Amino acid sequence: MYVPRSDAALQSYTEYLGMPKGSFAAVAEVYAQMNSRIWLLENSFAMGELDSHLMKADQEFQVIERVDGVSRWNELSRCVGFHAKMASRCWIPTQFMLLNESGVMPRKYSVCMSNGDEVKAEREYIIDSMNHIQLKERANPLAMQIRKLVKKISKDVHNLTKNNTFVAVTICTHGVPTDGNGSSSRQVKREFLDSLRELGNLPVRIVFRLTTDEEKVYLHNPWLTYGIGIHRLREAGLGNGLWDLLDEKPFDLMEVREFCVDFFLGRNGLSLRNPNVHLSGFFEDLQNTVEKEKLVWNPLKNRLTPWIDMEKLRLMTKRNESKNKSNRPTRHVTSDDQSERPKVSPQSDPTAMNGSTTSDQKPNSRGNRRYASSVQTPGVRYKADPPASNGHGSPNRKPKTAAVKQSSNSGPKDLEDAIKQWSHIAPGYFKLKPMQDLLIGLPELFPPNNAFVESHEHFLKWKEFSADAFIGEGGDELKALLKRASRKSKLFFHPDKIPNDCTPRQETLFKSMWEILQESESKTFELAPEHGAGFPMLDNKARIDIDIHGQFKCLNTSESPVGQVLQSWNVLF
Repeated sequence: MYVPRSDAALQSYTEYLGMPKGSFAAVAEVYAQMNSRIWLLENSFAMGELDSHLMKADQEFQVIERVDGVSRWNELSRCVGFHAKMASRCWIPTQFMLLNESGVMPRKYSVCMSNGDEVKAEREYIIDSMNHIQLKERANPLAMQIRKLVKKISKDVHNLTKNNTFVAVTICTHGVPTDGNGSSSRQVKREFLDSLRELGNLPVRIVFRLTTDEEKVYLHNPWLTYGIGIHRLREAGLGNGLWDLLDEKPFDLMEVREFCVDFFLGRNGLSLRNPNVHLSGFFEDLQNTVEKEKLVWNPLKNRLTPWIDMEKLRLMTKRNESKNKSNRPTRHVTSDDQSERPKVSPQSDPTAMNGSTTSDQKPNSRGNRRYASSVQTPGVRYKADPPASNGHGSPNRKPKTAAVKQSSNSGPKDLEDAIKQWSHIAPGYFKLKPMQDLLIGLPELFPPNNAFVESHEHFLKWKEFSADAFIGEGGDELKALLKRASRKSKLFFHPDKIPNDCTPRQETLFKSMWEILQESESKTFELAPEHGAGFPMLDNKARIDIDIHGQFKCLNTSESPVGQVLQSWNVLF
């Protein structure tokens, strides 16, 4: 029977997912702008790999069991089933399209796209069909299918723009695009990137469904319980504002406040006190707000917990206050230092205007907003020979940590010394630091914190872990976090993923960090070395972290100008 689009149906579904009532207003705002959804489903041979997991929940999502060792397709088909049901109950016109032929099975499935009386039959047909899809093809022809999608959506651009609506495009893939014959090359990957840019110029929001999970969010924002409701709504393209940045960066207190106002209080006129003006009042308001909400299943701790870990949040605040104080320069700038550093105008240096935002950081609509973290005081740079230019002219990373920790007033003498101080425990530097210390301290070796190596745009793509993510954790919880963080760092520093235009000092730094992180992982998890002293090369089983920009709303995204689209795909390519 036809079920018209209504806020009531959506609200009922968000409550079914265990979301706070206040969060509905933010979700409804995106829902009102969503014209339809299109899902591209990779059904290649690689999707049969048994390296995924299922989440089995009880009726009220109070207990969620994780089942490992299932195929990627099995996990994806369960996900498709969920969203087919959601589409039918909330009336969200949705199409599911296979990338490859699958025997006698159709390649396209739809729900809520035509006759409302057929909704139940459409939904059941989709769920049943996913269990009969063949995974014989080795091809993952993403570029070809995305270009077909561009032609399809382009026909409706006028109406979409006129009505201020968008199409949510969800791309479900294991991450390696190929041509129609299953071959992957630089040309194929360039065509894929080009096709995504074409798609990004249309009124769409793109969701890449890859590897966002509870550990990844926790590594950046350990104060939040990443409940199944948040995950499913983001997956559906209904994430709003800061929701899409949860697994991209640690939030500052003002971002925590804005997230919590949207998440708990919605549009009821209530708010939380400004932590920059009344810190204790902010914590008091948030504590009272959180206590009114039901507990939610914490997938990392495998038990019910509050949405917000107030202890973690307070610890994060104290740490940041201490870091801000320690990051203040303590030595005078000499005339030699002045001559070594290029003069930068306030217009070209984002750190020159403390706390201000550039033109591409101003908010637009709530559904597609850029958030600029407050600029912190830069760490001390050690005197060194002026680094040679590599021709990129890319801006320096805003340092969030102090420069390489000093064991004496002189600081590191050269690049080798800087690496040693990052990786080993002072004063003897014989013993390797714990893995969590290495992972948190990675930015200490990136310019401008480290003046012994030249700047490169690749450094800008690293997303720092929260220093509080590993504190207070132990046993299996800590092990899971470290494995997730280690996997991300290996993808970033893998020799095959390092840019070809690195200078000798950059190559030395990347190689040293790669080897040290491998050694730390082996000791932490007691792994047997493979392929000599290293780990096996990444293959198609390797998952990736994607950074899609501009109009794109992804499970693994941060937001920046469209011109910087897909800057982290070189991690894969």
